[in-house]
Amino acid sequence: MKIALILLFFGTCACQWNQTVYEALQTYSPVLYSHIASSTELVQLLDQRNHNITFLLPNEQAMNTSIGSGLLNFSSPQSFSQLSVMILNGSFPTHSYLSSHRQFYPTISNHNISIGPQIVNNAFTNTIEIYSGMSKAITTATEIQCLNGIIQYIDHFLQPAQTPLDTISTLSETEYMEGLLKSLNVSDVISGGDKTILVPVNEAWEATNGSTLPYGTLVHNLKYAVLDGLYTSDKILASINSTTHEASFSTDYKQKPIVFRLEKGELWINAMARFVKTDILTTAGVIHLIDTVLTADTVSIETADNKTFVPVLGTDNHSSPDRRGSLATHVFSLHPLYLFSLSLLFVFL
Repeated sequence: MKIALILLFFGTCACQWNQTVYEALQTYSPVLYSHIASSTELVQLLDQRNHNITFLLPNEQAMNTSIGSGLLNFSSPQSFSQLSVMILNGSFPTHSYLSSHRQFYPTISNHNISIGPQIVNNAFTNTIEIYSGMSKAITTATEIQCLNGIIQYIDHFLQPAQTPLDTISTLSETEYMEGLLKSLNVSDVISGGDKTILVPVNEAWEATNGSTLPYGTLVHNLKYAVLDGLYTSDKILASINSTTHEASFSTDYKQKPIVFRLEKGELWINAMARFVKTDILTTAGVIHLIDTVLTADTVSIETADNKTFVPVLGTDNHSSPDRRGSLATHVFSLHPLYLFSLSLLFVFL
């Protein structure tokens, strides 16, 4: 393993010891170099010789895509903050990301991003994947050693993390839960730091008729879906006991545990739910999307032999149909008597 890491480092490293990161961009990213030349703040950051940074540089295709879509706008004062999400505070050679499990790294914008081995079909690989907010990227082969740090190519533009509520409000797959949290004024159940939130997708809430659940049951279920701690998918897998094939984590609902079980190569949650999308970073922790609403007051202990839903950790989970705009069919179409009952409940709480 050590020999492989040494070969990875020396086989993909280009050296520009006499150039700063900014100066090296003229050769390695002429598009970015030409755009930031007029930005004093960016030039100073990338050109200071006493700095020690790692610049996760979107490759030319990713850069052109982000500029063309308006995601990166150099005429906006926000361009500095957009790029600073991809600049780590310190030099981190590529091989260091594979020497241990996934780690969080601070950026100069005070956002944490997560870097480590990619998971494919519930197994670790030697591919390096980066999580930042709702975006993910893979590091490519080239690493450039510079006078004041390192440049590493990535294949997608990274975006900063948002609050848990803003993240849920942005994702098309979670508009149902957004409606529940906002209309019932219970968004505080997903607040707080270092939390892992298991968010059911729209179809899961629809199958459960989530908008008709009693208020207390709903709050219990929401609290039960919040794990006390920060658990990216790799940490959950690494916690699986080799004998029992299970790992349990306490939740915000009476410290009641949720059990993850690896069965026949597939990861189950309480023997009833699976991941749909994983490792969405927020300012308070991480969100995983799941295909079933977890019930706080009755936990199934049956095996998962007869389950047929397919998505597992590490599958392509970036795309999903855009279902925004249909909240009228969800929470905001609650029966008037139900809404009236809830209003009375809020008055007397």
